[in-house]
Amino acid sequence: MNAEKGNCCTERDVMGKIWTIVSGSGGTGKSSIAVGLAQIAERSRVKTLLLDAAGQFRTCDLFLGIQNLVTVDLTDVMVEHVKMDTAIYQVPGFSFLSYACTSLVACVPLEELSSLILALQGKFDLIILDLPTGSKPFSGSLMKQEDRILLVTRPDPFSLRPCESLFQSYRSMPAEILPVVNLEDRTLIRRKLQYDTNTMSLLLDCPVLGPIPRMTDFFTQKANGEGATTLSWKEQRIFRQIYDELA
Repeated sequence: MNAEKGNCCTERDVMGKIWTIVSGSGGTGKSSIAVGLAQIAERSRVKTLLLDAAGQFRTCDLFLGIQNLVTVDLTDVMVEHVKMDTAIYQVPGFSFLSYACTSLVACVPLEELSSLILALQGKFDLIILDLPTGSKPFSGSLMKQEDRILLVTRPDPFSLRPCESLFQSYRSMPAEILPVVNLEDRTLIRRKLQYDTNTMSLLLDCPVLGPIPRMTDFFTQKANGEGATTLSWKEQRIFRQIYDELA
């Protein structure tokens, strides 16, 4: 019996980790963080799946420049019984990065796709899951202690309040919850319109990751439609630091 238990634990340990990206309010740059971390993981030769669960509000495919390629989603796999591989898209120019979405037309509860997500954990080393804004916790059975929940917030009162509320709702999850401060603007901090990182940590009563400044180059690429947006050297350094803290 002990041997069987040991085999079970070994099988679970080799399953891919899940990093869930969520925010309490819109405009926090949640999806850009998901894409940025996915690119850093890919550069580390980690077999990564960027799983967009935002339905018709998804933007990760736009950041990756593959919006015209994505025609099959994971809901099709469940309902139409098509092969799962047809809903997984290799991102051009990134050997270790793939993309999938839960649905092209609606926000599908992850519990309905739990069996597929478990199967995906067996295919990838890391799944970066971009949830819709304000998403409440899903089934804890999909998460384990080694997974991470990244709660993205701007350093201002309008983003902090829903962040605090969402933080409390995720406390029952087994994975570690880590607030990420994004879109920091030193000018706004001097004008007392944003909090500095130390103040954010005090207000949330926990350590925070970041801060990540506004990524002008990243969003300029997206607006110009230049294919997959890529991190500048400065942005790579910031995301590498966050990635290393999570890995």
